[in-house]
Amino acid sequence: MQWDNLLDPVADAAQKKLPRGGIYQHTANRTFWGKLKKELSRGYVEALPTQPNVLRCQFACQWNGDERTERYAFNAKTFAETARVAREIGMEGLTVWGEPSAYHASVELSYLAFARFSYEPTLTWESFLDGDVAPLLGGRALADRFIAIAEEVDANQTLPVMRLAALRAEALDHCGNNAGDAARRWLTLGEQIARREHMGA
Repeated sequence: MQWDNLLDPVADAAQKKLPRGGIYQHTANRTFWGKLKKELSRGYVEALPTQPNVLRCQFACQWNGDERTERYAFNAKTFAETARVAREIGMEGLTVWGEPSAYHASVELSYLAFARFSYEPTLTWESFLDGDVAPLLGGRALADRFIAIAEEVDANQTLPVMRLAALRAEALDHCGNNAGDAARRWLTLGEQIARREHMGA
C-alpha cells in the first residue's frame, strides 16, 4: 500500500474505493518499525479505509542497514516482536520480504521465528529457543551462543578484524563439533563472518 507512511496516509479518497476483503500490506522497514511500534494503535488500524490490513516486514533483504545490508541478519527477535505488536493493534497478519535463502542459518532461524510467532504471537522467546532453536544448533547453550555471535556481528557496522577472526574460529569450531544440519548452520555463520573479515571490518 504505502512506503513508510502508514501513520500519514496518502490517497485517502482512492483507498476508500478499494474493495473490502483484499489483503492490504503496509510496509515497515527497520527505521519505520521503531516508530510504528510506539505510535500505531488498534483504533487507528480499525479506522483505516483499507480492510483487512497486514504489516509487510521489510527485513531479511537488501533494503535496510548500511553498506553490509542486513540481508543475512538475525531477525528472529524482530519478527517475534512484530507478531506480538501486530496482534495487539489489530493487524491481521504479516508478510515478509525475505530475499535470502534459508540455507544461511541466521536467515533460517529468522524465518522460523516469523512462522512460529505469526502463528502463535503469545509464544515466549524462551519457549521458542528451547523448543525450536536449541535442537537445531546442538542444544540450548549453543543456541544462546549462536545468537550472541550473530547479534554482535549484526550490531556493529565495523569490528576489528582480530575480533571477527576469533568469532569465525569459534563458529567453525562448533561446526566441527556437530554433525549434519547443525554443523551446516554453524558453517554458514562462520562464512558470514569470513565475508566481514574479507571486507576488512
